[in-house]
Amino acid sequence: MRFWLVTLVLVLSAVTAHAAAPPRFERDVLPILARHCHICHGAKEPKRGLDLRSITSLVEGGLSGLIAVPGKPEQSYLLHMVRREAMPPRGRKKLSKQEIETIQSWIVAGMPADTPYTIPRPPELVSDDDRDHWAFRRLARPRVPSVEMTDVVLTPIDAFIEARLEKVGLALAEPADRRTLHRRLMLDLLGRPPTPAEQVRFLSDTRPEAWESRVDAVLSSPEFGQRFGRHWLDVAGYADTVGFDHVPTQVVLTEGKWRYRDYVIDALNSDHPFDRFLREQLAGDEMVDWREAKEYTPEMVRHLVATGFLRTARDQTHEGVGVITPNYYEVLFETMDVLAGGLMGLSVKCARCHDHKFDAIPQRDYYRLMASLVTSYNPTDWRPVFRFDNNVNERSLVDVSETTRKQINADNGKINGEIGARNNRIKSVRQAARARVLEKKRAAVPKVIRDDVVAAIGTDGKKRNEVQKFLAERFEKLLAVSDQDTNAALSGAEQETISRAEQEIAGLELQKRSYGRIQALFDVGKAPTTFILTRGDHLYPAAPVQPGYLSVLSDTPGDAVMQPARVGKTSSGRRLALARWLTRPDTRAGSLVTRVLVNRFWQAIFGRGLVESSGDFGIQGTPPSHPLLLDWLAAEFQHHGWRAKPLLKLVLVSRTYRQTSRPAPSPRLAVARRVDPGNRLLWHMPVRRLESEAIRDSLLAVADQLDRSLGGPPVPQAAHSDGSITINTGGLKRPHDRWRRSVYLVTRRGYSITLLQVFDQPSILTTCSHRESSAVPLQSLTMINGPFVNGIASRITSQVLESSDGPVDGKRWEAIIRAIYRRTLCRDPDAEEIRLCRGAWVDNRASLVAEGKSRVEANRLAVVEVCHTLLNTSEFLYRE
Repeated sequence: MRFWLVTLVLVLSAVTAHAAAPPRFERDVLPILARHCHICHGAKEPKRGLDLRSITSLVEGGLSGLIAVPGKPEQSYLLHMVRREAMPPRGRKKLSKQEIETIQSWIVAGMPADTPYTIPRPPELVSDDDRDHWAFRRLARPRVPSVEMTDVVLTPIDAFIEARLEKVGLALAEPADRRTLHRRLMLDLLGRPPTPAEQVRFLSDTRPEAWESRVDAVLSSPEFGQRFGRHWLDVAGYADTVGFDHVPTQVVLTEGKWRYRDYVIDALNSDHPFDRFLREQLAGDEMVDWREAKEYTPEMVRHLVATGFLRTARDQTHEGVGVITPNYYEVLFETMDVLAGGLMGLSVKCARCHDHKFDAIPQRDYYRLMASLVTSYNPTDWRPVFRFDNNVNERSLVDVSETTRKQINADNGKINGEIGARNNRIKSVRQAARARVLEKKRAAVPKVIRDDVVAAIGTDGKKRNEVQKFLAERFEKLLAVSDQDTNAALSGAEQETISRAEQEIAGLELQKRSYGRIQALFDVGKAPTTFILTRGDHLYPAAPVQPGYLSVLSDTPGDAVMQPARVGKTSSGRRLALARWLTRPDTRAGSLVTRVLVNRFWQAIFGRGLVESSGDFGIQGTPPSHPLLLDWLAAEFQHHGWRAKPLLKLVLVSRTYRQTSRPAPSPRLAVARRVDPGNRLLWHMPVRRLESEAIRDSLLAVADQLDRSLGGPPVPQAAHSDGSITINTGGLKRPHDRWRRSVYLVTRRGYSITLLQVFDQPSILTTCSHRESSAVPLQSLTMINGPFVNGIASRITSQVLESSDGPVDGKRWEAIIRAIYRRTLCRDPDAEEIRLCRGAWVDNRASLVAEGKSRVEANRLAVVEVCHTLLNTSEFLYRE
């Protein structure tokens, strides 16, 4: 008996010890894999290179990388796939709950196995040579070079440009005349030509510091933000509309989106430091404690509005049919394009599906970077653009705190109650007057049928019998009481009662408070796991990844791992960590971002950047024409606290900027045209056509019609049956809104007002780094035949004639044409131009008189034609 007891104890001890021992590969895991996986991953040529027949082949992984990491189940692709029932594939038996728990316990225990093995080190996807690409190097301020022609050097910029020119036997061109220079400055910084008064004031200032003072004044103008803000809105891919915006006549606006546009303009006008400007746009919601605030401060609202930068992707989830997972990922992908292309100057689209073929951007890094966005664009807790039924929560926020919103709603509810009481009072008085009128009308009906007539009229038309139909048809109009009848019947006292109630209602309406919406980005729901998506398809997730950065901009693999910022329990801190990484000046990432920014500033002034491919600083992009100057400008930008205006001033006061666009004929000019026909070395100032908005704004400005006011909702547009698109004058809140600057017109993905569209207004798909400039017949036809431009010419003529002394005649002609030239082209005409314009005026006048116009009207219309001709010249449409 004792023997059997001892034996039983030993057996139970062995069973207990076995149960407590962690799973081992050969004994516990391999049989599971053999039953479920070896049919695909146990053959001579296992699918996707993944062989699960031994522990050594398992830890080597396959085409998707490592599939199991000892002690880290959350990073083990194998466990994720069997948990989600993505594997085994459809049609095959799935693993049981116990089998999944066994695999999980094995990984947690460190993946013990009888056969010794080592975890292979992941291949280094990014090398030191990749990191040595010129755009990815850490920024170091270059030494300003020495030059032979020191007299042309006014700033260090000139030294870099002149040194490069001297290497090929060239030099900077002579300075431009002051009239041309002033017009150039105004068009570049404000997007309009100077007025005649502004031109006179500048030309009259002969002080040595006059140019620098004028640059300071123009940079201080509120119009600067309106002009330069458009450059950044292009980078952000800003549009006021929702979704793909396919139909010209259907415009669906994103409520409150315009606040982001105003934020950008205000930030540029106040010279907001760009490092903070970028951080606010990426993570403004994580920089202020708005969720717990009883009252929103202006700073909180500004930070929330700033995150509209990450709300510019095309998003179709504004209606039920669009709320599907593929659309969620398309929004994420396009937001990645804005983030990488706009801020880092890198094209990362290829890395959605595979490692980038040219740039050192592995697919793993793409999804590590995207992990910063999935907490806000959360595929497991998606928030559509706006609410389309009561079962969804929209993504936008009201611009007041929840406490304030409830209080406003409660206060407005009380006011509505008081308004309702007064409306009832008005209704009661009017009903009494109406009853008196009706009683008089009923008295005209014979008494014998009066009750039958009243009953017939009160019966529903479909339920009337034949007699009732006859009576209703005969007497219904007679007994109808109109509002005019009721008004006429009101006594003086009743009219006073109604008037007093209406005045009280108007006063109560003014007491109501309202709130708008902010198209902000903020974290929602629990942070989902981010997977590498096979071929970019969310249906085929591969290995999970942790939030991180681009390896090529990190010195070590550890540097590419994100440590989320501490921002409280309601947000992940991932976007703030990303924003800080991108704006840290002493890093590869911060250096790249700074180079991209200063290159965009240079492009805005000279028409193209030192790096011509301003949206692609990678291997396939164009190398910088002046790499040392680019780095010097980037270092100078950081030195001045990432502020744009000091850097722009440095460019604008340089001799390089002030040189002429038309060098005088000389042997050196012939050499320059041969050595550098594209003017990449800047041996003269580039001539460029104005952008579409600057053309429209300039036309309004020379007619003294441009509304320069700041901010507000977009000006609506209307599409017509002939294909043209104009401002929707019927939808304007104020009549003069039609003259607002073009940056305030509604911005659509592919449809702009016709004048802007023919002058290459870009289609906003994601980010727009560079605008194309074409010369096509439709531009001339629009300028010649379009009613807008013709109206501008007529207005200029009327203004000039009103200010002139006497009628249009030969004696007054020269003064009139000079005034028109000064308005349109910012200069006086020469003798030959006066002669040609006079000849055109005489010919046009004769033709108009022959057509039956009076001499006075013919004189005016002939001047309009001359003015219209000047508006169509290249001199007006181009910046020299």
